Amino acid sequence: MLNEVLKKNPSGPKAEEALFRIGEIHHFSLNDSTRALRVFQEVRQMNPQGPFGYKAQKYIAEIAEFGLKDYDQAIIEYQNLKNFYKKDFSNGDHQYRIASIYYKKQNYEKALREIGNPFRKLS
Repeated sequence: MLNEVLKKNPSGPKAEEALFRIGEIHHFSLNDSTRALRVFQEVRQMNPQGPFGYKAQKYIAEIAEFGLKDYDQAIIEYQNLKNFYKKDFSNGDHQYRIASIYYKKQNYEKALREIGNPFRKLS
């Protein structure tokens, strides 16, 4: 059904949503992270500022981190979320994910830098 929508509407809002839903099916139902990643990248390329651009980028970052365990790429993707969508969404969550990845990589200095010094304001 979603493929039919794509055939009739190869671009535009209906295509973006159909493609996004196909990505969700691959990611959540079929556990096909690689295919889901490609689909979400295509959604983001179609219309980065569209209604599915942010969610697609967030899934890209999460798949890189949790599905593929490609931590270096995950940092890049979370950084893209922070930079590209900074006006629309809170970046604290993305900052935390980046710090968490540095911690997983045992790069504690960078993890602390990402989190910042919470005691700085208490002085």
